[in-house]
Amino acid sequence: MLRYYLSLLWIVSVSPWTHGLIVEDFRLSGSIVPSEGLLEAKVNDTWGAVRYISRYNFRDPLDDLVCRTFGYVNESVMQPQDFGTPNAAFTIRRCPVDMMSLQVLNTSCELQAGNPQSDYDNIFKTVNCQALQLVDGPSPLEGRLEAGLFGQLQVVYGRTFDEKAANVTCTSLGYRGVRSYNTSTHYGAGKLPLYTRNIQCTGTELSLEQCYHSGDYAASRTPANVVSVACDGGPIKLEQIKGNRSYEGILVGYHDNILYDFVGNVSETTAKTMCSILGFGHVGFSSRAHPGKNLYYYKQDVNCNGHEKYIEECQGELQY
Repeated sequence: MLRYYLSLLWIVSVSPWTHGLIVEDFRLSGSIVPSEGLLEAKVNDTWGAVRYISRYNFRDPLDDLVCRTFGYVNESVMQPQDFGTPNAAFTIRRCPVDMMSLQVLNTSCELQAGNPQSDYDNIFKTVNCQALQLVDGPSPLEGRLEAGLFGQLQVVYGRTFDEKAANVTCTSLGYRGVRSYNTSTHYGAGKLPLYTRNIQCTGTELSLEQCYHSGDYAASRTPANVVSVACDGGPIKLEQIKGNRSYEGILVGYHDNILYDFVGNVSETTAKTMCSILGFGHVGFSSRAHPGKNLYYYKQDVNCNGHEKYIEECQGELQY
């Protein structure tokens, strides 16, 4: 009863939601990686955090729009860091699902200046965008490199792209490292603009944007040297149950510094493929088991065809 009374009191005491709040600009801040951070807005020449009331809580369709607005692909599965309770420029709720740009936020959503005192799913909008993607290859681990670089998604010109840059590409995608790379348009040129500045990495950067970029754009360069990359996939392992054998256990995966469970239906072919990936040969079967602990990330209804060498080549998306 107390919670209901407080919520009702908030509803009748806050000021009405307003349309037409003038939002001048947006940025991501508070992280060393440009594609991650706290969403901030500039209102009346002052920067402040964006607060969001959402029934989706930590993940929401608006997150992908935020990432695309800054030239990245989509929000990744990794949860963004907590930035505490900064001062809010405004609070959002009820955005339409078909919004195409943050620039129409002030006319498409319900906005209120400052912080309302809500106690239900009232969070600061923080995202962890996926800055890269590998497309048109045989698996998610391999393909043409499309990179979000300084506000625009582009394909990468390969004149100075080397193994160190390829390794940064793979590790920033969550994989163990690079298996091979190609600078001769191996998987086509695609339809995106060509990024022609030189990219030079030490190999330890967290994103390609942190590498050194030099030279000017050269419009005369042809798309004959577009970069493609093949990555070394993340591992899977068996968590041993007391008394069982080395080739039996609870299957878990490892991707981008997080552990995840496998849940749902697993076919005989998929089970045999996973045994093969683990190094036990193309044999085996699966059964349901309770792991004894719950991981926050999982792959559901994973499906393998039988020839995969890495778990990422099987169907099944990592979810939170």
